[in-house]
Amino acid sequence: MKNYVEMEELRRGDMLEASYNISDEIGYIEIPPLILLSFVENAFKHVSTDFHTKNWIHIHIYPQSEWLEIFIENTVKKETDQIKNQQPGGLGLANIRKRLEIIYGEKHSLKITDDQKTFKVLLTIKMI
Repeated sequence: MKNYVEMEELRRGDMLEASYNISDEIGYIEIPPLILLSFVENAFKHVSTDFHTKNWIHIHIYPQSEWLEIFIENTVKKETDQIKNQQPGGLGLANIRKRLEIIYGEKHSLKITDDQKTFKVLLTIKMI
């Protein structure tokens, strides 16, 4: 995931500010392949490309008691006609939701919000 973030930073140059913070307290935790990368790819795919504002992506991964919290947030720019009556997320996020439910059941929580300026993903996974 770190390599992917660095590649996107190089590709987009000064148009994008990306921050990537992983707590040193995490240690080694197994997470099914591509769960986290799918959220990161989604952030880069939909990040704003507006030349008049600062475009950014923030990725934070840290332990919270017995839970691992993954928080990904990015700027977005949408046309007002596209926003009306639209739920956050498309087919890719629906598939990730299904995978998380199958793998973790009650041992996870996923909250996705889209306030028209920022898109936020908060995923918590029970570590024990």
